[in-house]
Amino acid sequence: MRPRAVILGGASPLRAAHRLGAECVYVSPGPVPEWKRAVADRVIDLDFTRTDELCRVLGALHAERPVRCVLSMTERGLLPAAVAGRHLGLPGTAVETVARLRDKAAMRTCLADSRHAVPAVTGRSSADVLAFGAAHGYPCVVKPVDGSGSLGVVRVDRPQDAAAAAAAQRGAAFLVEAFLAGPEYSVETLSAGGCHQVVAITEKFVLAGFVPAGFVPAGFVSAGFVEVGHVVPARVPAPVAATLSAAAVELLYRVGLRDGAAHTEVVLTAAGPRVVESHNRVGGDRINELVRIATGVDLVAGAVELALHGVAPAAAGAPARRAAAIRFLTPRPGRVRSIEGLDEVRAHPDVVEVEVAVEVGDQVPPLRQSADRAGFVLVAAPTADAAVATSAELAGRIVIGMEGGA
Repeated sequence: MRPRAVILGGASPLRAAHRLGAECVYVSPGPVPEWKRAVADRVIDLDFTRTDELCRVLGALHAERPVRCVLSMTERGLLPAAVAGRHLGLPGTAVETVARLRDKAAMRTCLADSRHAVPAVTGRSSADVLAFGAAHGYPCVVKPVDGSGSLGVVRVDRPQDAAAAAAAQRGAAFLVEAFLAGPEYSVETLSAGGCHQVVAITEKFVLAGFVPAGFVPAGFVSAGFVEVGHVVPARVPAPVAATLSAAAVELLYRVGLRDGAAHTEVVLTAAGPRVVESHNRVGGDRINELVRIATGVDLVAGAVELALHGVAPAAAGAPARRAAAIRFLTPRPGRVRSIEGLDEVRAHPDVVEVEVAVEVGDQVPPLRQSADRAGFVLVAAPTADAAVATSAELAGRIVIGMEGGA
C-alpha cells in the first residue's frame, strides 16, 4: 500500500512525493492548477493556516487510512505542518523548533552565547531603535521578527532615521540588530536523526546601495537587502566554507532541528561568520535547482524521501560537478513599454530556465522586496565564475523598456 503524504501548498514537494510513489493529499485554499489536480490523489480546499480546522480534517483522514507525513516547503505552511504532524502523532520537526526558526528574536536567543550570534533586541517604537543605536552604534538594521523576502528590512545609518524605520514596520513588533558588513551566503543542508549534512553553500548577490523611489514613509534609508542573484557552489576557499558550514550546523543543533532540509543565511564579517536567519525548508529563488545542477542532490526529494521512508539519501562529501547561477531582472520602476531580447536569451545553450514576470502595460514597482523583481535567467556552466558572468550578461540582454525612457 502506498504511503500517504499530506502536502500543504507548493509545487516541489507534491512532485517529489508523487515521483516517490506516495498517495498525495494536497491541501490549499482556493483554485488549484490542473496539473496539481492530475498529480494529487486528493485535493482539499482549506486555508491550512487555520490549524484547528486543519487538524480536524486531517484527523478524519488519518482515521480513514493512516497518514505517513505532513509536509510543506512554503513559509506559511511550515508551522501548520508541524502542528498537524504533532496532532496526528507523526514524526517530524517539532512545533517549538519551527517557531524558533520563524521568530528571528527567538532564534537569536538560541545563539545568544555563540560566537556566531548577532547583537539584537526586539522593539516596537523608534525609542527602541535609538536605544539600540546608542548601545551598539550605527548603522543598525530594523526588520520584521517573522518576515521573509526582504520585505520591511531597513538600514538605519543615523538617529534621525529611527522614526521612519520603526514606522515602516506598520505597528508590528520588530527586530533591531547590528548591521553586518561582508559577503552573504546560505548553507543548504539535509538532516536525518540530528545528523546535519551540508550539501552546498550558495553565494548571494545583494543590491547594495539601492534606495527605492516613492517609499512611504519618506526618509528611511535602504540597506539594499533585495537579492539579485545566486551561484552554487560559492566561490570561497575550503577553510572559509568550513567556517560557514560550522556556523549553520551550530544553529540547527541549538534550535533542535533533527530532520529535513534547511536553508541558513550567514554573513562573513571581518570577525567571522554571523548567522542571520534559517528556515526548515529549501531556499527560495530556485536555490534547490542550483544545488541540483551543481551537486546532483535534490534537497526537496531527499526531505520527502526521509519523511516517507525514514531514510535520507547520502547528500554530502562529493565535490560540485558543475556550477549554476541565477540573475534576477531588476528594471527601474514604471509602466512597461516593451520587452526585447527574451527569445535570444532563451535560445542560449547555457540557459536552463528564463522567466519574465511582467508584460507590456504592467506597472513595475520600486524594488522593496523579492516579489518586486521582474524575472530571472538561470544558467549552468563548468565553473562558478563562468556561471556568474553568463547569467549577468544574458540578464542584461533582456531589455524591459519603460514609458518615458529606456
